[in-house]
Amino acid sequence: MSILVDEQCRSILSPRIMKNYFNRRTAPLLTEYGLTPADGPFLMTLSDCKGFTKKELADEMNIDPGLTTRTVGRLIAQGFVANTSTDGRRYQLQLTIRGLDVVERLRECLHAAHEEMLADLTPTEQEELRRLLRIVEARIATDRQEGQP
Repeated sequence: MSILVDEQCRSILSPRIMKNYFNRRTAPLLTEYGLTPADGPFLMTLSDCKGFTKKELADEMNIDPGLTTRTVGRLIAQGFVANTSTDGRRYQLQLTIRGLDVVERLRECLHAAHEEMLADLTPTEQEELRRLLRIVEARIATDRQEGQP
């Protein structure tokens, strides 16, 4: 059975629309540090997952390992990320003080963007949306654990 999604749902569920929304909100902050909106997810992931290798980071973010290598190299060169591995052939990635500062400000920026995005919903509607999104997130996590593309 096919379920048709109306235009409003399609816009809400579109990853590109959400990505563009958050990119517009975070770009001014990240630009202050010489970063781009594409760098934000790398820093946020590393703030939650200390000591990742580049491969683990790419897997966690579900992105191309080559992109991860290039981005991590640039973030290390800019002083936001450090390789703390004692083995020169391996990476153990952690945020530097400078990286932690960006993440702290980025979290504040994202919080404000979330509040702005949900401003037209009542607190009850916001809670219902969160409840529904947790259900969708659980389904996606199940598929990912089962190796679904």
